[in-house]
Amino acid sequence: MNDDELREVLRAPDGIDPLDPANVIAGAHRRRRKRGMAVGGAAAVAVLAVVAVSVIAGTRPSGSPVVEQPTPSVSTPKATRTTPQGPNVATLVAQCKAELRVHDLALGPKTAKQALLSSADGSLIVIADGKNWTACDTGYRQVGGSVRMSARSPGPIRRPATSDADAFAVANNVVTRAGKDFDYYWAAGLLPVGVTKVSYSFPGGSSVDAVVSGKYWLMRHSVPMAGPETTPSPERVEVRLLAADGAVLKKFKLQPGEQTCEQISHGC
Repeated sequence: MNDDELREVLRAPDGIDPLDPANVIAGAHRRRRKRGMAVGGAAAVAVLAVVAVSVIAGTRPSGSPVVEQPTPSVSTPKATRTTPQGPNVATLVAQCKAELRVHDLALGPKTAKQALLSSADGSLIVIADGKNWTACDTGYRQVGGSVRMSARSPGPIRRPATSDADAFAVANNVVTRAGKDFDYYWAAGLLPVGVTKVSYSFPGGSSVDAVVSGKYWLMRHSVPMAGPETTPSPERVEVRLLAADGAVLKKFKLQPGEQTCEQISHGC
C-alpha cells in the first residue's frame, strides 16, 4: 500500500481532518517501544522475585556462584587421667629382705611378693621363697625418720589351725600423724582351712576386716589415743575367724605383750 492509498483509507468523513500517516506510523512505533519496556521490566521483576524466594528458602538459583564459607576449627581438649602411683614393689621387697639380714635372717633367692596392702600412711607386704614367708610394714617409723621396716619373724608356708592364736598375733606401735598419736596395729598370715574372713576388734570399739589376697590375709589399723598411755588398757584385741557363710568358727582375745608385739625389728 502506497502513501496515497494509505491517505485514502485514513481519510476522515466530511468535516473531519484526515489523519496524517506519518503521525500514525510514529505513534505505532512509540507504543511498540513502551510495550517492550514493560515486558522487559516485568521479566526483571520476575527474576528478582525468584532470587528473593531462593534466598529465603535457603537455595540458590541455577547458575549462581556458590561461595564456600570456611568452617571454624574447634579443638576439643582431651581429658587427662592421672593414675595414682603405687608403692614400688621391688623396693619394698628389697627393704624387707634387708631388715631380715639385720637380724641374721634370710629367705631364699626366689623370694618375691605374695600380697600387698597399701594406703597413704604406708604399705604392708608379704614375701615368700616357696618354703618360708614373712611380712614387713612401713607404717611405723622410728625416731629420726628411719626407713627401716617393722618385720615379723619368718615361718614355714603352712596353713595354721583355727585354734592357733599365735598365728594371728599383731604388732603394735605408737605413731604420730599430723600432731596426733595413734595406736597402730598390723598383722599378716595364712588362712586356716575353711576360713574366708579374719576380723579384728580393738580397744575403744573400732574393728576392721583383714584383706584376703590368695591364701594370705593382711591387716593394718590405727586407733586414736585419748591421751598419754600411763597404764596398759584392760581391753584386749579380739580376733574372729569366719567361714564363707558368715559363721564364726573361732573367737579369741590376744594376750597383751605376748600376742601384741609380733615384730622382730624393735620392741612394742
